[in-house]
Amino acid sequence: MFKNISDYNNLDDYLSIFVASIFVYIISLIIIIIKNKINKNKEDSLNTSNSKYDLQDIVTDILFYVMSMIRIRYLYTLFVKYLPMLTVVYFNFLTNYSFIQFLLFGCIIQFLNDYLLFHFNLNPKSISDIFISKNANIDEESKLINKKFPIIITNNIMILLTIIISSYFGNFTNHTTINILINLIYILPYILHLIK
Repeated sequence: MFKNISDYNNLDDYLSIFVASIFVYIISLIIIIIKNKINKNKEDSLNTSNSKYDLQDIVTDILFYVMSMIRIRYLYTLFVKYLPMLTVVYFNFLTNYSFIQFLLFGCIIQFLNDYLLFHFNLNPKSISDIFISKNANIDEESKLINKKFPIIITNNIMILLTIIISSYFGNFTNHTTINILINLIYILPYILHLIK
């Protein structure tokens, strides 16, 4: 049911990873829409500056998921390849692919990435100084940096969803995956219109 997408050297998986990243992004937008409808107050929602949402914000979010998946795949490939050489005892479960093991590894790598990002001198003042409020996502991240734990958990959930969905999409033919990609890109502006 789930394809092995853990091999960094396998270029065939990038299409399913990209499509899954767009799919996860659309899921997050739908959650924001539902939250806005429930709260009936856009100031309380996760993205208060949705009116500024533009192509730059969309590309930034989607490429964040893709880059995270590339990083996870690269480190997992190194982990599986070189860890048995470094240990005295041979761990068979570390060298054989397991979907659950890959999910846990991705969650750990994403947690460490986010923790280090928030730990090393990222505060709202420095982010505002660097980006001068041009990007709605960065503005939101800078406002929510004091709430580190929810952001880290949210990013982990999104990466876990990206891993699961890209593993599922990996079973499809390229033709089917490209059809899904075209449909997702087609509905994205409509969902963004609902959010504004």
